[in-house]
Amino acid sequence: MADSVINLLTRARKAAFVSPVVLTLAVSAFAQSNSPTPRSASPAYDVISIRPSRAAGYTAWRPRPDGVLITNIELWQLVYGAFDVRLDDQVKGLPGWAHSDQFDIQAKMGEEAFAALQKLPPKDQAQERQELMRALLSDRFKLRLHHETKERPIYELVKAQGGCKLKESPPGEPQRMMAGRGRVITHATPLISLVANLPDATGRLVVDETGLTGNYDITLKWTPDDQRGADDAGPSIFTALEEQLGLKLVPARGPVNTLVIDHVERPSPN
Repeated sequence: MADSVINLLTRARKAAFVSPVVLTLAVSAFAQSNSPTPRSASPAYDVISIRPSRAAGYTAWRPRPDGVLITNIELWQLVYGAFDVRLDDQVKGLPGWAHSDQFDIQAKMGEEAFAALQKLPPKDQAQERQELMRALLSDRFKLRLHHETKERPIYELVKAQGGCKLKESPPGEPQRMMAGRGRVITHATPLISLVANLPDATGRLVVDETGLTGNYDITLKWTPDDQRGADDAGPSIFTALEEQLGLKLVPARGPVNTLVIDHVERPSPN
């Protein structure tokens, strides 16, 4: 994934990628502090450049080992990624410009911070990169927020009765992913790459209860609900999961975290 380009669709079509950071295989976790400030031991970007974007078309998110290069991104996408947001109603209080103003961002860690990051296991590295983005939002966008948690309907992803059909990828394979409306195709990725796409398709948060901890090749294709009236419509997301992957969505209730934006500003260009 480090050398890949992730194309993010517009807000109206965000089913393609729930959020940029999430789909760099970041761990599923919300910050519990009142502002997006990283832990004291976390690395921080040493150099940050943010400018109004003049690009057209899709957002490009290019992870780098020591930073990130982002083109044509909106604030809501940054917030969704940094705080692992899956559904629109999990965020309250973003201003209108957060869905219209677009930015080009370059961020890079210093040598010491990068060396410290490299010593962490991959899962912890992913979480640290979320912390880096939270710190960027706090510093440059002056983002301040608090959290509210309520119990709501969710889905639990479990193994289907017929058994899981996923097979683990060979160790050391490069991670790749493509996702869009009605499809998720990955190579050598953990299950979060699939789970992150399911809330938009189902309208609920999805919690992984499969117990699957490896990296997998995943090919899942379904017909979104608003296209199911066509004569050649394929399976629903529920049917596709069970038939193609041997997984099942089970209705449940669970805590859902909502971000309430207390303050945010447009960044000064540099």
